[in-house]
Amino acid sequence: MKKIKPASGKGRNISALAILVLALSAIIPVSVNAKSPSYVLECRGGGKMVAIVNHVGNIKITGLRHARVAASVKSPGPGECAWLDRPMNKNEPFNLHYTSRKLPFKYVYISSNTVSLKWVNYIPIATVLKAIYSNKLFFVHVRRKRINKRWTLGIERVGP
Repeated sequence: MKKIKPASGKGRNISALAILVLALSAIIPVSVNAKSPSYVLECRGGGKMVAIVNHVGNIKITGLRHARVAASVKSPGPGECAWLDRPMNKNEPFNLHYTSRKLPFKYVYISSNTVSLKWVNYIPIATVLKAIYSNKLFFVHVRRKRINKRWTLGIERVGP
């Protein structure tokens, strides 16, 4: 391989291969597998929206409907979700998924007519779960994810 001397005549010889590697590194993206950005979804609890919490803290929210207009135009109705800038597309997933190692509540109290939870308020997903049963608005930052061979909207962060 031919050696190329720097223009000043001083310093080390640089091989043509090193120059090629430097040139290619400038045009090839550094992070090919970078995560896609998350987007804000506005939802209103209620309707047929249901949260399923398993024993290790994974939460799946199903039964949501796609609002017909963007959340910036009109807040979603009970059980509906919309992007801030547009309505959800019919091909977008109809469920949300949250993964955590911590449960959002300390305990569940069950009697003949009542089921109540003692919430852990410092876990943000508790805000979403409270909104689901009280028909309140909530905001989540989501990213499309594949879980168990199905597409879902993975919750990355809670809040606007």
